[in-house]
Amino acid sequence: MIQAKDLKQGNKINYNGEVVTVIGTHKNKIFFDNDYFDSNILEYEPFKGIPLTEEILKNNFGFKKIYKIGNKKYFEHSEYRISFTVVDNCFVFDFGPATIGQRGYVHEVQNLFKELTQKDIEINL
Repeated sequence: MIQAKDLKQGNKINYNGEVVTVIGTHKNKIFFDNDYFDSNILEYEPFKGIPLTEEILKNNFGFKKIYKIGNKKYFEHSEYRISFTVVDNCFVFDFGPATIGQRGYVHEVQNLFKELTQKDIEINL
């Protein structure tokens, strides 16, 4: 389940099994792809995050695999000093020498990129 406060304009999320783009949020409304969802609750049942995969990170976010040691896989972004390690399907992100933390959904990585680079990342799913 996603909370509205975690969504930003441009985020890709799952709405009833379909990938939609968030246009914005206002109070208890989520606006997406020429439609909106109105609710009086903070958690929106029909909305779910799109689970992160190595393929999405490589094909949509511009990461490339650097090396693998044991069960850890190391990836780096081609343009920014952002890297991540995959351990047992857990994505741990680093920015330079600092560990940022775990991310598990596409919208979380979109928001992370926006915070670190001040740029939106366009992805096609």
